[in-house]
Amino acid sequence: MNILFIGYWAFHEGLTSSTILPHLKILSEFKEVNKVIFTSIERDLRITEYDLNIPKVTHIPLYSSDSTNVFLNKWHDFTVFPKKLIQYCKDYNIDKIICRGAPAGALGYMVWKRTKIPFLVESFEPHAHYMLESGVWKQWDPRYILELYWEKKQKKHAQHLIPVAHNYKKRLVQEGVKEVKVEVTPCTVDLNYFTISDDNRKTIQEQLHISNDSITGIYVGKFGGLYLDVEAFQYFKTCFDYWGDRFRLIILSPQSEVDIRNYCKLSGVDFSQIILKKVAHHEVPNYLNTADFAFTFYKEGDSKKYLSPIKIGEYWACGLPVLISKNIGDDSEIIQKEKGGIVIEKDFSIHLTELESLIKEHPKTHFRALAEKYRNPEIDRMVYQKLLISNNNAL
Repeated sequence: MNILFIGYWAFHEGLTSSTILPHLKILSEFKEVNKVIFTSIERDLRITEYDLNIPKVTHIPLYSSDSTNVFLNKWHDFTVFPKKLIQYCKDYNIDKIICRGAPAGALGYMVWKRTKIPFLVESFEPHAHYMLESGVWKQWDPRYILELYWEKKQKKHAQHLIPVAHNYKKRLVQEGVKEVKVEVTPCTVDLNYFTISDDNRKTIQEQLHISNDSITGIYVGKFGGLYLDVEAFQYFKTCFDYWGDRFRLIILSPQSEVDIRNYCKLSGVDFSQIILKKVAHHEVPNYLNTADFAFTFYKEGDSKKYLSPIKIGEYWACGLPVLISKNIGDDSEIIQKEKGGIVIEKDFSIHLTELESLIKEHPKTHFRALAEKYRNPEIDRMVYQKLLISNNNAL
């Protein structure tokens, strides 16, 4: 079997490292898979083809337009890329197409229209709904209109849909998608890489001048869009007020220092109290081990019930309880049921008291076990085995 794997992020983006490359490794391990052609979408024209050092996998970058007009870029992506992907299908005798996420699924659908090569969409989420609900897109935005249209086509024509939350599987079935067509795989985590390490904790604590009796919280990712921005920093301010000089805050974010300083100013946080870092994905576990707990802040909205934030699994794998917004994927419910952190539903300072008790009552291995149960890569392997390898493709 020859597979075309379509990604919609750049090769060096964290989501490619954390959610695509591990899947390519799993696919390469099936003896039935002969070759995997992986395409990434690059906004930087200097990026070249990478040797991933994964057997059977070849990386081919797709270069997006470098126009400053986002609409022209999208027009380029969805008119030029399908033609190239169709040619790759011919050149490499592709038998199956895997798309990571609904935007990539739109490309997969376009290729299917011309070739009728079966395609499946993993990490299938209501992307158009997310972007509208978060205020990134407006209802009249061509990107919203087209993405909504393409998602409907994927629901109808994809051989399989693989959402990341059981909540969304239920929704899809209610909308009329055949249940046999839908499998769930949350965003899983490399449990060998994201793990508990006292040595890493001590090393980074020394580098950052954090004493062992400090209370350290960590936030990984961006602010704004799907995520809270100023409100997140108001939560951070409550932590500084609650724990005083004992509290340390680590933020690992690709956003500019100017943005972070502005959020601090608007929320009353002293920027000098924050440890702000931009690190590669492979460095993240070192900093997670330095922390005592982690933050995940999303804007409220119905569509957030269908998420599976990769960072939740990474936090748990490194032994951290999570402070999380309510109604986030399956995770908010899991956290309440399994004591995997605190769901924010009332006065934030009260939650910090609850968090202190949770940390005292449960060792890091308790939270690690949740990653092993709910974010294990074996879930991906079993789904691939069922949908790609076994003879269970009849719908």
